Amino acid sequence: MKKVITFLVIGMLVAAVSPGAAIAGKKKAKPKPPVRQEVSGHIALQAPPADATSDPNGCFAGVHRRIAVFTQEAVNGVVGHHFEIDAKTWKMPFRLTPTSAVDIDIYFYSEFGTIEQATDTSYAPTAHQFQERDNEGEFGIVPPDTTRAIVCMKTGNNAGYDYVAGTGVK
Repeated sequence: MKKVITFLVIGMLVAAVSPGAAIAGKKKAKPKPPVRQEVSGHIALQAPPADATSDPNGCFAGVHRRIAVFTQEAVNGVVGHHFEIDAKTWKMPFRLTPTSAVDIDIYFYSEFGTIEQATDTSYAPTAHQFQERDNEGEFGIVPPDTTRAIVCMKTGNNAGYDYVAGTGVK
């Protein structure tokens, strides 16, 4: 009996120090699939300022937002262009590039508001704005908890854009 116990103890010791035994129980972590959102759009005209108190530095996304609320989002491309934000791209880099020499901006929203709110000129939902004053476009990090974005023009007319966010964006 002593021989059987001795062989069992020796076998367990050999298995414990054997490199194959230690690796056999571990699973390799699967790499996360790349996350990417790509949107292209077109805008015909600059949005006029809502009033004299509007931000003179940015485009006037509020005009497009109000039109989108009233038309149940059936308008795109006149004075702005909106699209849904993929939640998987939150906190990841984005780049917005104009396809012609115009100054475009992007506003990220968690909501557009209701018809009642859209008729109230003092109401404006929280927006994360990217408004560099050049024809290079915008870049940054997609703000968390945003569901929609509006692209609009500060200068120029009749412009297209490409938006990309997620893995591999610089």
